[in-house]
Amino acid sequence: MNPFPSAADVVAAMPSDEIDRAIRALTERQRALLLDGDLSSVWAVTEDLERCFAALSGRR
Repeated sequence: MNPFPSAADVVAAMPSDEIDRAIRALTERQRALLLDGDLSSVWAVTEDLERCFAALSGRR
């Protein structure tokens, strides 16, 4: 059994304003990675963005 919470659980526990800030920061990071051509890292950031969007949309 994993003693650590999942990334989705951590995001779900974040306040909405913190998720908003994370979305902005992740979007900026994603853009920089795209410009550098680092597509594997872009996909990892995209997964984090999707977790943030899912947690935030569940609240609205």
